Formats: sequence, C-alpha cells, structure tokens
Amino acid sequence: GLLCSGVKYTVKFLVIYNILITLGVESTSILAVVSVFGVAVGLGAQNFVKDIINGFLIILEDQFGVGDYISIDPRYGVVKNIGLRTTTIVSPDGYHYIIPNSEIRIVTNMGKGSAKALIDLVVPYKNNIDKIFDILNDELKNQKESISGIIGETKVLGINNISGANAEVRISAECESKEKTKIERELRKTLMDRLIKEDII
Repeated sequence: GLLCSGVKYTVKFLVIYNILITLGVESTSILAVVSVFGVAVGLGAQNFVKDIINGFLIILEDQFGVGDYISIDPRYGVVKNIGLRTTTIVSPDGYHYIIPNSEIRIVTNMGKGSAKALIDLVVPYKNNIDKIFDILNDELKNQKESISGIIGETKVLGINNISGANAEVRISAECESKEKTKIERELRKTLMDRLIKEDII
C-alpha cells in the first residue's frame, strides 16, 4: 500500500509534467515552479512530511503489517492498509479508522504471538466446587478441538472472587491474539450451556 501510494503520486506528477511540456511550457519554468512549491510545502505541511517519514519507518522496522490486530490508543482493530500518509484499521464493530502516520506513537501489536482468553463464570457456592471444576475442565477439552483459534492450554484457574452465595470461577485459554474476543464469547456460551445441562445453574 505504501509503495502504491508513492507510485501514484509520482505518476500524477509525470503526467502533469508531460502535458505542460506538450503545451509548450519550458521545463526550466516547470522545475522552478515545482521548487517554489516544494519550499512552500516544506514550510506549511510539516505534518505531511512527518506522515510520510513515519509511514516508511513503520514498514522498515516491521512494527506491524496488514492483517495484524493492533491497538493505537484508544482505537484497536485489524490493519487494513498502510499508506503513504495514513494507516487504516478496522474495529471489531466494522468501523474504519484512518489515522495519520505522524500520530502513531505507541502501538500494541496483538497480531504477533499468543494471548490469554480469560472468562469469569458465576456459580452458586452451595454446589460442590471440585465437581464444577471437573465439569468445566471436561468441557474445555471438548471445545479445544472444535473452536478455531485455541492454540495452547485451556484450564480452570480457580475461584477468583466470592460474593454472597456465589463464587466467581476464572477460566483461561491460550489463543491467537486476534481471535481472543471471539473465543471468550464462544467459551462463555458453551461452558454456561454445560453447567445448565448438569443442573449446576
């Protein structure tokens, strides 16, 4: 995308340049105007220059690429395009955020490596907690093969909190970073369904 943007601007300049030459305008006059315009742009469009420089640095340093799931505070989503001036990311809600490259300072790249999907389920404390742990671990083994994106260990971590007659049980699953939210939702539903089936809740 960055290369295409550069080629596009270059082609446009060459087309305009050749049209002016064809119309009889001297090349020295064109270059003089371009030089003056360049100085004006340099003075009045510093952010534009910063956008371009930062865009090249993003690519050269491999900070992130198209398809990576990233967070540029406070926005997050999948990188759709890295252009000469801007980077476009698409949020899980489908919103397209077009961010000037010069404004990209702190980036969290969640598209590299793995993440932990964490789920908290509230269960009645009067039930046998060890039995609940066994049921949840059994269901996690079943779902590890059927839910795409889970790439590592799934397990019940234990009781996270107790409130009145209820206990909050935390479950963890190692997964692909970009699939974290989806996996949390799917696991939450399947585990709740299993607890209902076992007459726990």
